[in-house]
Amino acid sequence: MSAFPSTAQLLVSGNDPRLFVDVSTGVNHYLCKPQADPDLLRLGSSTASAISVAGFDIADRLRNRMLEACRDSAPELVYQAHAERICHELRSCLRLPEHTAITLAESGTHAHRLAVRRVREMDPQRGLRVLMVDAAETGSGVPGALCPPGSGIVCDQIAIRDANAMPLPAALIDAAVFDSAERAVGRGEHVLLVMVDQSKSGCVAPSLSCGLYLRRRFPGQVHLLLDACQLRLAGTTLNNYLKHGLMVAVTGSKFLAGPSFSAALLLPDSGSAAIRADMPAPGLLLRWQVALAPLQALYILDNFQISQCLKLFADTIMQRLASDDVFAPLPAPPIIRSMQNKDAVWDHIPTIFPFRLRLHPLAASPAYASHADTLTIYQQLQQGGMPRTQLGRPLQVGHDASGTPIGALRLCISAPMIIDAIKSHQQRTSLDQVMRALDRVSAGARTNHWR
Repeated sequence: MSAFPSTAQLLVSGNDPRLFVDVSTGVNHYLCKPQADPDLLRLGSSTASAISVAGFDIADRLRNRMLEACRDSAPELVYQAHAERICHELRSCLRLPEHTAITLAESGTHAHRLAVRRVREMDPQRGLRVLMVDAAETGSGVPGALCPPGSGIVCDQIAIRDANAMPLPAALIDAAVFDSAERAVGRGEHVLLVMVDQSKSGCVAPSLSCGLYLRRRFPGQVHLLLDACQLRLAGTTLNNYLKHGLMVAVTGSKFLAGPSFSAALLLPDSGSAAIRADMPAPGLLLRWQVALAPLQALYILDNFQISQCLKLFADTIMQRLASDDVFAPLPAPPIIRSMQNKDAVWDHIPTIFPFRLRLHPLAASPAYASHADTLTIYQQLQQGGMPRTQLGRPLQVGHDASGTPIGALRLCISAPMIIDAIKSHQQRTSLDQVMRALDRVSAGARTNHWR
């Protein structure tokens, strides 16, 4: 057989150009290396995380297993067998119903495309309109990927924040979704409503009740997809969505802090215990294998312990952001879960903390760092200075008086942080690291170090 790629090469192999490593910098689009970077503080799990030492070891072991198996079997058979195993482990860990179909995908966007294709196949002759929240809260490339020119698919984006980046009332968002869906159905179109739990800034919108109402009102014409690509969900919450018949897109590369680009589409009530993967590539399998480790470790922990840990993290981080006049936390609506047993969930506690930077904290009217400046900060935090820190890629949150886009950095709690905090009693150590990272951002902003 031809030379088998190294673990580092496999981790960045695939069809998405954002995976590719720049030979001049040694990092990909998300500033991640294909090797472990043990000195980097990983607080950017809303976007991407550098692979950990333990994660690289997991990937390396699977790579070696596949290499050995390929000596005796066709590579396609080896990859398919591991794809099926990974899907079975996902099913077991998430406690999915038996007839939930799982299709592996390279990215969250790819999982969305699979859902669109499924809806389109139901009635290819009828137009399809995708309703989704503002792409700034999900992914700038999602509308183009779901509704390419000439496809006959149209995408409508629904705002969930106002021009000043303040969250809109849930009732207003639901009303906008209802109006768009009603008009589309009136034109004879199918509707795919893409709901998000949680968005890039930690929002849940539109409401589940809105989606279920639309589906009841327009049976066979309105279809529901949950964008749960952050996977900041307790198992009870995830299965509640599936119980209501939603397709669900998840990834292993956000909250689970696995390497970038591992996703899956979950289909409820498929009629058979289907496991699928479209031509599973070895790189995708390695990335999912790394993500499975924290998923399995988190889901066996006591939910009350997770809640207590997250509450300590959230309270401490929000207090620090509120007490420093350089930081302007970006509000997000409370996350409301309908479960009667509150001890069964922990996902009502925020784990994404977006914040803007005040340029002149004592000025009468606020002025915030531009999106371009926050992008520079995001990049420089990962380079010189200590602690070297990986935050979430800055969001564009409104504009200043001159029309310049404003940016918001994101500090994120990941599943591996929770696991370490609980199993290794590292709460205080983790919080100290987070505080040091915020101290570095604050000091740089005060001295205009980033400019």
